[in-house]
Amino acid sequence: MLKRTVSLLIPILIAWMMVGCEDFEQKDFQVEGIDAQACTILNDTTVVPVAAGGKNITLYDPTWFGEAVYSNASQIIDALNSDDSDTNVVRQLITGPSLYNAVLPVDTSYLALSSSAGNVVVYATNWVIIKPVRPNGSVVAPSSLNIMMELVFECPDVKFRAEFNDLGSSSLLQIIKGEQFSGSGAKLLVLGN
Repeated sequence: MLKRTVSLLIPILIAWMMVGCEDFEQKDFQVEGIDAQACTILNDTTVVPVAAGGKNITLYDPTWFGEAVYSNASQIIDALNSDDSDTNVVRQLITGPSLYNAVLPVDTSYLALSSSAGNVVVYATNWVIIKPVRPNGSVVAPSSLNIMMELVFECPDVKFRAEFNDLGSSSLLQIIKGEQFSGSGAKLLVLGN
């Protein structure tokens, strides 16, 4: 009788532990904070992206390639800002979303970034690597490259997300096409953080 009672109690205890265990509770995860704002903008079909043409900067000066980009960052930013075409400049705005449809003609393209916020989060809808370069030539390392699973679920078009701190008001965005890059461009979203 004891053996039968124990054999009945063990499955009941195991079932009770599984039902009551927190690991088996279903949780609802949602995108929050700045990622929620980005997701809303990227999914909103009424938001029209501004055209941005990533530049092959050797068209301005044939010596601006490789390491020379960093020693000439200030001049490159000035050249992009003073060009007649306003599509060379990406602006992070306080008043509204900064969504750009960037055409990237070469493997490494450049845009000037004017920002009113020192800290920005950059999102891209294609496989790119984005490196902000300060006017003094120093590359700003991202403080975070994490893409939360909630963002991937809610905004499957986002392929790149990076947070950058202390960019200053002006920098050069070096945009490098990744190996999985497809098409001719990407939507870029720049939000102040």
